[in-house]
Amino acid sequence: MATAKQLVDILAYVTGTRRNRVNQLARQMINDGLLPISSGRDIKQVPPSSAALLMFAIAFSERVADASTVAKKMRNIPCTAEGGKRLGDVVAGVLSGEMTASQIDLHRDSTGRFSATVHLILPGGKKSQLQFYAKHGGGVFWQSTRSINNLGLRQIQYILSRHDLPEGIEFAGIKTMEADGV
Repeated sequence: MATAKQLVDILAYVTGTRRNRVNQLARQMINDGLLPISSGRDIKQVPPSSAALLMFAIAFSERVADASTVAKKMRNIPCTAEGGKRLGDVVAGVLSGEMTASQIDLHRDSTGRFSATVHLILPGGKKSQLQFYAKHGGGVFWQSTRSINNLGLRQIQYILSRHDLPEGIEFAGIKTMEADGV
């Protein structure tokens, strides 16, 4: 599994979000107890379910202070077609490698409606789309779309499955270190 810092690096890269913004969201979620806190040599690993929460915060949080509230809300929205499936469980399943997806689309429109589409690849190569919708309860609304393609999903899965990563991580031929200022 990855540390929070490594997860910040990879999610900033695959979502096209400024690293500083992702770091602020992650810090808020650590303070709120949604991401594990590390101390000294006790470096905590982030499970796929918490990585999914950070993805939701990146895509749907208007303000850093709202990151945890928005992430928890998105985790619990049900699929429109499959009653028992929740967005957080499906995305965590994809990130852990239990499910295969070609893409995850996370969208927030200017009216405050949140939506997510998970493009699953079923056994035998069949494709299925799971749709999720929720209405936000207030605030100034802005539009945002984050699409994470198959390559990005595989990079996140790779980082989450590793247990021997150094402080700097390497993915897609790009070395990322905190000193890079990315």
